Amino acid sequence: MVQLSVISGKYNGSKKIVERLPLIVGRDESADFRIEDEGIWDKHFQIIHKPADGYFLEVFEPALVSVNDAYVNNTRLKNGDTIQAGAVKFKFWLSEVEQKKFVFHEIMLWASLFLITISQIFLIYYLIRITE
Repeated sequence: MVQLSVISGKYNGSKKIVERLPLIVGRDESADFRIEDEGIWDKHFQIIHKPADGYFLEVFEPALVSVNDAYVNNTRLKNGDTIQAGAVKFKFWLSEVEQKKFVFHEIMLWASLFLITISQIFLIYYLIRITE
């Protein structure tokens, strides 16, 4: 998953966590991330995913978009890129990954180690008693 954060403009601070792509950004009601700010077209740009190559930004004509202060029509996005469309700046991020919970597995591992340790102590004690 990716996330698009607004870092300037009247929507400053808002975020869009993207669960499915393509993501269309613009003023239009059909846009996935709707931004009504100066210089934003109905369909301004979209972010797509190509599994073998990564994430790409594609600009809808006649809109203008810059990525890291360079105007682009189609470009590969990297984590942390700054996208400017009209008066709005966005930050492109890969979403945070949640770590799976392994509580059951951890308990079972520690219980197994405890049982092995107790078994070894008992075995040592038993062998010492036999040899005396």
